[in-house]
Amino acid sequence: MGARYKTGPLTVGASYTQFSVSNAGGYNARAYGLSGAYDINKHRIEFSAATLSYDGANDKTGAYGSNTGNGKGDPKSDSIGLGYLYNVSKNMSYYTYYQKVMNNDNANLGANGFRGDNAAYGFSPNVWTVGMFLTF
Repeated sequence: MGARYKTGPLTVGASYTQFSVSNAGGYNARAYGLSGAYDINKHRIEFSAATLSYDGANDKTGAYGSNTGNGKGDPKSDSIGLGYLYNVSKNMSYYTYYQKVMNNDNANLGANGFRGDNAAYGFSPNVWTVGMFLTF
């Protein structure tokens, strides 16, 4: 479930997700997120924060693989992001984003958001992204 509200140059959003996974030994997960963006002419500043917790993800294995728990406790990850976007024209923009993932000692969520891209439990990766995109 999510919502977004825009007033003038400010956009804010929030989301909540809850799901159960049965194919990796079974566990439940909850995620909360907040986001915001502020437009100043051709510039845009963006912010995001999220938390993800797994209940019962204790390194169980099921028919389709293993989950991300280390067997010692419930994994929990928090994430913050900050971004800047410059709209060169209607169809072209430059951007830079920073993301930091903060895992507890039982979690190994990576900066890419995919399971298994960070093998060290408790490691808290960060990533910078710089690029451009075109819209048609």
